[in-house]
Amino acid sequence: MSVVSFAKNFFGIEEGQHDELPTREAIPISSRQAFRPAAVQKNKRAQVYEMNEIFTIDVSSYQGDAARIGSEYRDGKTVIANLGEMTATEARRVIDFIMGLTFALDGEARRVTEKVYLLAHAGVAIEGESSAESNNEADALFIRP
Repeated sequence: MSVVSFAKNFFGIEEGQHDELPTREAIPISSRQAFRPAAVQKNKRAQVYEMNEIFTIDVSSYQGDAARIGSEYRDGKTVIANLGEMTATEARRVIDFIMGLTFALDGEARRVTEKVYLLAHAGVAIEGESSAESNNEADALFIRP
């Protein structure tokens, strides 16, 4: 039994049934070339945050504290997350969450110490050496096992 026969049998299509399906007219190539989808413009956030408040949190578990980090950051606060009390596996999950959060909201996450991370919004200047200037470029934002 061929794959096509098996698929027809599976979906209950008998030989000759497909002739009853509606057809549509072919569109000439010249007509299709005139239609081009509009280019998608990436909408940069016009909102610039002032650093009025800093929220610090000692993260003890991904389950309990990741949502709190996200809601505080979404509300416009700069967040400092201390992952020192976590296992390496849980810390990786939180770091992945932090990276996705800052990427989605056009912010920046910076490693301050081995297990302390700073989440800043676009327009908030962070002074100090950048990750490109650090000695461990590849290890700038990740905890290795």
